[in-house]
Amino acid sequence: MKNSQAKKIIAFNGSPVKESNTDLLTREVIRGADEAGFEHEHIYLNDLTITPCQSCGESPGENLCLFEDDLFPHLQTFAHSDLVVVSSPVYFDTVSAQTKLFIDRCNCFKPLEGYDSGQFSFRKLNLKPKPGIIILVGGEREKFQHALTVIKGFFIWTGVTFYGQILYPHSDYGKGGVKSTPDILQKAYLMGHKAAISS
Repeated sequence: MKNSQAKKIIAFNGSPVKESNTDLLTREVIRGADEAGFEHEHIYLNDLTITPCQSCGESPGENLCLFEDDLFPHLQTFAHSDLVVVSSPVYFDTVSAQTKLFIDRCNCFKPLEGYDSGQFSFRKLNLKPKPGIIILVGGEREKFQHALTVIKGFFIWTGVTFYGQILYPHSDYGKGGVKSTPDILQKAYLMGHKAAISS
């Protein structure tokens, strides 16, 4: 039975591959938070059918979006969670397509108002403040800065305070190669645990 009073960590995993380095590091952050008493929700974005942001201009207000697809219920969970993780492989120096679909759909965390009158403004919703952790995995020659900029900008937009990041550049392209690097797995676990304790 779930504890309705327990704090929650929600992780949005943008890797299309389960048991990948991205997945394993995400699970270690979650494990750290779990052991601090948190409940968790681990969202594999690749498993969802996600409608791309349509820039519709109509404010959904507290509903956060007008499109009730597979992602929709997780937006509400995110809004009321206590800790968030966004993890992604780095493709062409930025986040995966799955991650970007999710981020774009959070546009209405600051809904546009005055669309019909031409007097535009962004309304700040009463969202629960929370820390956020970034996990990025890429080849040893990848540049992580652009992907970091995307996710940090997303954090600012949705009222998340950046807590920390796990960057894993590697030359082993086999699935789950991070298992041979226990220090970074431990870093991920400790980051999740410490972020949960401080939340």
